[in-house]
Amino acid sequence: MKERTRKIFIMIVMAALIVSLMAASFAALTYGRYSGGRRDENSAYEDILDLVGETAFEVSTADELVNAINNGYSYIKVVGDDPTLVVNNNVADVVVNLVLDVNGHKIVRNSRNPLLNVRQSVSVVLVYDSSEKAEGGFYNPVGSALQTSGGTLTVGEGVYESGPRTGIGLDFSYTVSATVCSRDGRKAASYSVQKTDQTFPKLTEKTGDVYFDENYSGTGDYLKADTYLIYTEEKNAFVGDGNGSGKFEDGQLYVNRKETSSGETTTITADKFSPICDVASCDFYYYYPVGTAGTANSPQTYAVVYGYNEVKGLAKTKNENLTSGNETNLVWPYAAIRSEAGNTHARGGEFYTYFGEENTYSIYSEGGTMTVGLSGESDPPKFQAIGKGVCINMAGTSGNADQTLTIENGEFSSKIGDTIKMSGGEMEVKKGSFTKDATVLGAASGDGASNGSAISISGGTLTSSDTEDTSKPIQFHISGSYVNGIYAKGGEVNIANATFAFENGKNNQGVYNDGGTSRAHWCDFTIPGNNNYGIHSTNGTTRASDCAIKMTGEYAVGVYTTGGRALVEGGRIDVTFAENKSDGLLTSAAVSTEGGEIYLAGNLAITSHSLGVTVRQGEDTSGLLEIATDTITTTDGTTYSDIDSGNVTINTPNATGIYVNNGNLTNKGTVTVTSSVGNEEGADKGWNWVNAEGNPLISFNKYNGVYVNGGSLVSEGTLNVTFTGVENENSGTYLDQQIKSYAVRVEAAASGGETEVSIAGGTISNSVGGGVYVGGGTVTLGVKNGNKGPTVQTTGKLLYTSWLEVVGGSWKYMLNKSGGHAVEVSGGSLTVHGGNYTSQQGNGILIRNTADVKTTNTVTIEDGSFVGYNSGYYIEYDGQTPLGGDRMVGPAASYGLNVMGHDLDVRINGGEFGNNEGDVGNSAASFFGTPDGSRPQVAVHGGTFNANNADAISVFRFIDITFDGTASKISSNISNGAVASLSVQNDLLYTGESDRGSTIEIQSGTFTGTAYGIWYACGYDKLSISGDATIKGPTGLQVASAPVENGITISGGTIEGGTEGIYYNASASVSGEGYGLNITGGIIRGTGNNKNGHALNIVVEPKKHAIHIGGEAQLFGGRDAIYVNNAGGEEDAVCVSITGGTFTGAEQDTTAGDYGCAIWFDSGMNSSVYQITGGTFITKEGGSAIWTSSPVTHYLWQIFPDGCSITDGEGNSFNRNWNFNTTIKGKSQITVSMS
Repeated sequence: MKERTRKIFIMIVMAALIVSLMAASFAALTYGRYSGGRRDENSAYEDILDLVGETAFEVSTADELVNAINNGYSYIKVVGDDPTLVVNNNVADVVVNLVLDVNGHKIVRNSRNPLLNVRQSVSVVLVYDSSEKAEGGFYNPVGSALQTSGGTLTVGEGVYESGPRTGIGLDFSYTVSATVCSRDGRKAASYSVQKTDQTFPKLTEKTGDVYFDENYSGTGDYLKADTYLIYTEEKNAFVGDGNGSGKFEDGQLYVNRKETSSGETTTITADKFSPICDVASCDFYYYYPVGTAGTANSPQTYAVVYGYNEVKGLAKTKNENLTSGNETNLVWPYAAIRSEAGNTHARGGEFYTYFGEENTYSIYSEGGTMTVGLSGESDPPKFQAIGKGVCINMAGTSGNADQTLTIENGEFSSKIGDTIKMSGGEMEVKKGSFTKDATVLGAASGDGASNGSAISISGGTLTSSDTEDTSKPIQFHISGSYVNGIYAKGGEVNIANATFAFENGKNNQGVYNDGGTSRAHWCDFTIPGNNNYGIHSTNGTTRASDCAIKMTGEYAVGVYTTGGRALVEGGRIDVTFAENKSDGLLTSAAVSTEGGEIYLAGNLAITSHSLGVTVRQGEDTSGLLEIATDTITTTDGTTYSDIDSGNVTINTPNATGIYVNNGNLTNKGTVTVTSSVGNEEGADKGWNWVNAEGNPLISFNKYNGVYVNGGSLVSEGTLNVTFTGVENENSGTYLDQQIKSYAVRVEAAASGGETEVSIAGGTISNSVGGGVYVGGGTVTLGVKNGNKGPTVQTTGKLLYTSWLEVVGGSWKYMLNKSGGHAVEVSGGSLTVHGGNYTSQQGNGILIRNTADVKTTNTVTIEDGSFVGYNSGYYIEYDGQTPLGGDRMVGPAASYGLNVMGHDLDVRINGGEFGNNEGDVGNSAASFFGTPDGSRPQVAVHGGTFNANNADAISVFRFIDITFDGTASKISSNISNGAVASLSVQNDLLYTGESDRGSTIEIQSGTFTGTAYGIWYACGYDKLSISGDATIKGPTGLQVASAPVENGITISGGTIEGGTEGIYYNASASVSGEGYGLNITGGIIRGTGNNKNGHALNIVVEPKKHAIHIGGEAQLFGGRDAIYVNNAGGEEDAVCVSITGGTFTGAEQDTTAGDYGCAIWFDSGMNSSVYQITGGTFITKEGGSAIWTSSPVTHYLWQIFPDGCSITDGEGNSFNRNWNFNTTIKGKSQITVSMS
């Protein structure tokens, strides 16, 4: 021991000794009293012994030592030249305070029971070695060395050992003829009569004691495997030969020979050699002369060898299972130092157990208090256990709070057994080194194997410092497999400032908590190999705070729970091994749970070359992953308020960042996930997620950055995801091609449970694939009343190069290769409060409800920006090749908002859809119904709808849509191409369904198109314009398909075209009483001049009941209010009926007369095709309000039926039988009414 260490040892340990010794009985203090002078200045206990007035009582033999202890000496020191003292006799219990200095000598116990037993009445017993090398101590090769059953035992320097030192069988070439004595079982109270002339190994002082792990030939049943021989010598001894009178029995060993003389007579006496025979004694002994055989007249030195059978077998076996019955007097289990009660302090020294079996220990305690080591810079005590042995076992019952173990410092080493084991009570570790080497022969392997733990507790608590210490004073060094750094069965573990360094092995765990609670704080874990966990919890609570965990291998997890919950706050976790590519298995993760809960918080950095964080259900449970802020409240109501706020970052360059299977993901803080799956070999394979045993649990595609497969995702905080997925497959159609990868994917549980997805904010991006996908449930994006939300963007633009056709060759498109939708909700409801959603090739938001489910889903958009760019969609006209950039809309095109399917209730209250800047084609919105259920109900109460090189809004079949918000603004700004603000798309799909027509009600809003305000291309759809709606474009309303009865009704609003207000280019007979185009109100204006500028341009021959104009309708033409390009029509039918309204021509600077009429007929007339029965027709002064290209041959009766009153502005009436030229030529105002 170093001098500094000695002084520290004196100050801390002996303070208690001073008090206790001064309070002891005066009788005890009289032994060996010091009377003056100064002793050895190098003595570690010099000062303390001066204080109590003691001097050492010196002993040099085992008998003297036993007698001194039995006689109650308080200070005993072993002296002499013999380095080893073998104690054969039993020693009385220590009943007084005692200081025992072995002084470099080894005290060997020749019994399975310990040498000393410190009783409860004793305050302090100090055992130490004051010699320079401190190699002395106590050794029991077949049992325990020291014991306390009460009081206080303090062990200082020295070596304290239990069990046979060697496990190697020795083949001695030297034998001896010896006499042997044995007994019949361990309950026998005496040994049998000796047998002479038996051959045994010849031991000497040089050979010392010997352990045999194999049978020794030639000795019968004596030297069986697992036998230990203790070598001793008896001086002044001889073997009796009968001596004629039978005084000394033949073959009997006699000791302690004495001669007494009386006159001329000399009497020789001696004691029969009769060793103790109890349950702890040897099984046999044999003796032989060391040199010359002794006689009564000439005694010599005899070797006495004590043999113990079943040394290790008896050590590992509980009493009731012993071969010879229940031996209650055997002190078991075995340890170098054992304590049944009281206090034990191992302040220094070395402690070994060599049995290598279960239930064997360096120190064993059944209760009380134990302290190991000294604080400060002292030399730590050393502990070593081989095989299955344990360094320290605090063996109180689980839940026993009375026992405590404090490790101030120490070096602990074990092999297969636990290093430190504790049941119940309290353990505190301040500093220490814990080494386990399970690479030895006999280590367990296979299912259920265990090679122990560095620290194992059952119940009770394990604590360490709550202050960070970067020097990491607690160190675990682990070699081999199936080993734990710390194992806790129930109870509570708090370990801090520790390093867990594992060498390459498998099925290892840094900290394993089974049903209790554990926390690792400021700890470092390095665990290479397969099937390993950094921190593992089963149905308990585990907490990793500011830890650094590094895993390298397959089937490796940094923090893992089976049930229960894990809190991981701060620090970093690295998993540096990728997937098992050959088997298609995802095997490793940074943090994972089976049916448990995971909470992440603080500045936590996760990097995994396999999965990042995974949550999977158990048999009857569901999982939970929560990213928290500065407070965590678990589902059982426990609140942790000592959490440092920060950012959780998850980086997975090869696989999914977060995977939740049948569980929920909740984010209350800030989490940033960076994930990529596209650069990996085999990335297009189907992968299985597996448990730690390697069994595939569920098949799933791992092509997503964050994946909740059956559960909910609620992000109240900031969710940042940067992802690179895999390319989509070149198969299917626009309806069934699946975007293969999403940055965030949530799918509803197969059981039909409620799924909630809420993302308040953050940035989500994907360079290959989509942004956010939700399959079922309720989706909320952004914060209510906050006009804020996440930014979701996809940047992939690549398309497959082969053209596909939607139908009939008219709509062509190419499938998406690397792009994807910013948001897709399939079979669920959506509310958007705000945010930005942009796809470079795909939809900003796609709402898809196309499955055979009749539940109505709601879509509410309050605010936000939605852009879906197009680069792979074209419309083909007249069999020509695709027209680049021409109105890139249609079923397979992309939109800022795309609503598709049935049973949808859509409310758009605000937001900006599409982008009219730049030169990339994009469209604001599409509404595409399917016939599988109730048609979608869409209400547009507000919003701005933009487009570039595309129609702004497209409406397909099976849709009911209403525009009623004054705040809505629909516009299209293009650099080329003919596009509309609202496009009622061609009827090329679902042509067999008679009820396929959509209804479009425009009550308010502004619709501005560069080519058309509204493009009406499906006559089955019913378009209604009323209120204060404004429709603008070069053509306000393009009628490209003949509407059915009341297909287009205009009762209000304003339709304005730079050329035509309404361009009527298709007509079909209407069988009912109504009309296809019915204008009863509103303002229709064409603002052009000369040959352009018509409010209504009829360019085809109208059919029966094609057009009706009446009521309060107002038509204004820059040239003509109504221009009839083809006045023919279906004979004997009223095709165009004007019953009222105001018609004003020549609003712009135009030539009166031929140009600038209220109505201009530019072709021949058929009788009754056009009927005017009411209205006011006005043009510029000097012009003709109603005119025709053939005024001489056209007669008024052709357009004015019988009973009409036709007057000019001055009140003049006209005969309907006269022609135009002789009646209304030059009349700038005509009023028509029925008589």
